[in-house]
Amino acid sequence: MASPQQIRTPITELFKIQHPILLAGMNVAAGPKLAAAVTNAGGLGVIGGVGYTPDMLREQISELKESLTDKKAPFGVDLLLPQVGGNARKTKYVNVSSSTPGCFHVLSVLRPADPPNRRRTPRAAQSTPTYFGHDDDIADNYDYTKGKLNELVDIVIESGAKLFVSAVGVPPRHVVEKLQKAGILYMNMVGHVKHVKKCLELGVDIICAQGGEGGGHTGDIPTTVLIPAVVDAVKGHKSPVSGGPVQVVAAGGIHNGQLLASALMMGASGVWVGTRFILTDEASAPKAHKDAVRTAGHDDNVRTIIFTGRPMRVRKNPYIEDWETNRRQEMQELVAKGTIPYEVDLEKYMGGEAGGEHSGVESYSSGAASADDNAENDDDDGDDPLEQFRPYLMGKCAAVVNEQKPAKAVIDEFVNDAVFWIKKGNQMIAKL
Repeated sequence: MASPQQIRTPITELFKIQHPILLAGMNVAAGPKLAAAVTNAGGLGVIGGVGYTPDMLREQISELKESLTDKKAPFGVDLLLPQVGGNARKTKYVNVSSSTPGCFHVLSVLRPADPPNRRRTPRAAQSTPTYFGHDDDIADNYDYTKGKLNELVDIVIESGAKLFVSAVGVPPRHVVEKLQKAGILYMNMVGHVKHVKKCLELGVDIICAQGGEGGGHTGDIPTTVLIPAVVDAVKGHKSPVSGGPVQVVAAGGIHNGQLLASALMMGASGVWVGTRFILTDEASAPKAHKDAVRTAGHDDNVRTIIFTGRPMRVRKNPYIEDWETNRRQEMQELVAKGTIPYEVDLEKYMGGEAGGEHSGVESYSSGAASADDNAENDDDDGDDPLEQFRPYLMGKCAAVVNEQKPAKAVIDEFVNDAVFWIKKGNQMIAKL
């Protein structure tokens, strides 16, 4: 049961929730149980839809709704919609057979688990409308919806979701109109203020501005610079669904109530929280991912392009550091040709060429494996040597996120601390 409301904002009013805290759609790192727990605690749970097939999305939403205390409580769905065609980077993905032993694609860490007895299978690029990128003007040309965007949107509408989130790019106009006609609020992620204009032209209801401290695909503009700039950029614009002002949700390093209070003071009306929720009892992240967050220091994560061709913040490891230091020129040359650096190593490994000068993945297998010998592994690819190089997405705040607790405890702590800091700020106003 949600704790009593202490902070009321336009976001809490729009979704009829107790607290202005939204769960970031982190796919397997979050999952439907965590999304339900966040909604049950008075926030807004969101499931991430990277790589979802229609059946998988139905299953994820069904599991979420089954776990809701109030079956009519709000939730959201987040889909990754990158740019395709036009100025999009011609990204090449290795098509490794699913029958190949030890095979996994980097996208397997961004998507929900496949059904039992089914190996993770790389996907070939599909053609979809042109979208802009999250943190720059050139995004990869990989269609995470596999041409099923319209069907996925229909499922979102039928499910009764209250929020649709578009990450990396913007949806086609007809999708936005269809969602809003059904009363679903449309929120778009941005990592740069220049992307706000395109979202406003489409009739966005909410902008989620993610600063460079955030985990996963992110830009490099600090949260404290980006949020006020986006708040200023949306002034005077109205939400087609609510009829009120377009709202801003802050993201990027938000991990406690002090930062919730700060975000509200910068003009946001809610926060989008990812990394902090990885360390919760309900999160579906494997133990190795939770441990990576819990043990991270201030210098332990990095933005790298080796996994997707676009800047993505992850936990550092020897494999990534080798690319960033010893193979940087090679990395830049590959990306310039539209080739994913990590996929080159994967192709060599799967092709039996792992013993070469730059064997990449194979070079670090023994060392990484020995470090994890005594670690519990929840993942069904635990015996896969490539598993040692799974990119653990996390924000800079992982350095100060060390304690696992229930989602409700996290939310209550956020709210109580935010109220404390807001009241403390009020005490600084001089009496006239």
